[in-house]
Amino acid sequence: MNWIPGYDSLEPNYGFLYFPATILVKIGIFSDNRSFWQSKFPMIAVQRERDFANRSMWWKVLLFAGLVAVTVSEVGGQGDACPANYERALGNGPCLRFSAAADRQSYQDARQTCEGEGGRLVVIKDAALNTFIVDRIKATYQAETWIGLDELDGPPGVYTWSDGSVLQPGDFEDWSGVLNVQQPDSTYGEECVEIRAPAPFLYDWNNHHCRYRKNYVCEIAPDCPCDLDVMFLVDGSSSIGSEGFALAKEYIAHFINCFDCPRIGFILCKCEVNTSIPLCYYDYVRDATTAVGEIETCPSLTRIGYCIKHMQCTTDWKEGVPSIVVILTDGRIYGTIDGRYTEDVIGYAEAARDAGMEVYAGAIGREVFVDETALEEISGSEDRTFSTFDEDPSVLVAILTIRHCGYCYALVKYLPEKRKC
Repeated sequence: MNWIPGYDSLEPNYGFLYFPATILVKIGIFSDNRSFWQSKFPMIAVQRERDFANRSMWWKVLLFAGLVAVTVSEVGGQGDACPANYERALGNGPCLRFSAAADRQSYQDARQTCEGEGGRLVVIKDAALNTFIVDRIKATYQAETWIGLDELDGPPGVYTWSDGSVLQPGDFEDWSGVLNVQQPDSTYGEECVEIRAPAPFLYDWNNHHCRYRKNYVCEIAPDCPCDLDVMFLVDGSSSIGSEGFALAKEYIAHFINCFDCPRIGFILCKCEVNTSIPLCYYDYVRDATTAVGEIETCPSLTRIGYCIKHMQCTTDWKEGVPSIVVILTDGRIYGTIDGRYTEDVIGYAEAARDAGMEVYAGAIGREVFVDETALEEISGSEDRTFSTFDEDPSVLVAILTIRHCGYCYALVKYLPEKRKC
């Protein structure tokens, strides 16, 4: 087990803390009920009502309660999230398997082997993962190793990763340039990419003939110790603004990064509602965060109500798994008649909750414009509203995982050497 640094001497499951934490919750010390605070701590109750953003403090109280009760062996799935013979890269990276030194295969055979195990040849889209793999190859004295990049299925010179994405100008790459030959050079029909060494090659990328037998690296998505379906509905209207929309995407990306496997979806709520990322479309954290970052919007009217309806009609929730809906908006729902929203947003939200979905509403956009009353009506409860302005995404992760999985992923936010949510 990879116990949390500094806690090696403690009992791994923190069992001695669970009972007092449970008692504190049961007697109401961590209660968010207004009457409780007004009767027992009136000064705190007054402060609590002053500002919408201050509610984040009470979320953090609940987070603390969860941290006290958490079992260290379950946090974030660290160490136990990978299948047998696979190892975790970079704390929250993919699970990798490096072929044994004697296990050398052609590119196509290596690809088939990885896919047969439920994975793929490794995709390298940043320097950190590339360095991790190179260091591991050096340590095992492997000289030539296939990675999941080739030009087999596209036009010459267009390289495609095993996840289907095309290597674009500006993307991370580490092509070799030794011997005054800049790779890739496809002069001789070399269509598959390896990490090549030893000298004069420097463990950089080289395209080579796919038929040659080499070592290889498979990657596979980690197992999911906490299974949740989370659908984000994001307001793309003019009142949110481009900066607010960018911050909303950043919030979602950090949320995803708290999990081993991102069972999430993304629906953009604007004039023409569309599902930007279907639920559970991506199995890998970095694939999902990259896709979120690429979503764009343009100034338009708010269509949160239609967005909720679209979500209900099109989302394929996994049976037996909690269905979580997170609506990010400023609450400025477009158009009212006699105090009622023309879209009947509240009605759509109520229908979603009646259908068994757990609805949360988070404030985004310009803080001065936020309609907190609308957020509470959308979520159905003050306890399920939050602010992205002053609240780390790991707080929402903590709420969901404590409620549905019995422990808290968000403790990893305190371990930057492993992962930061």
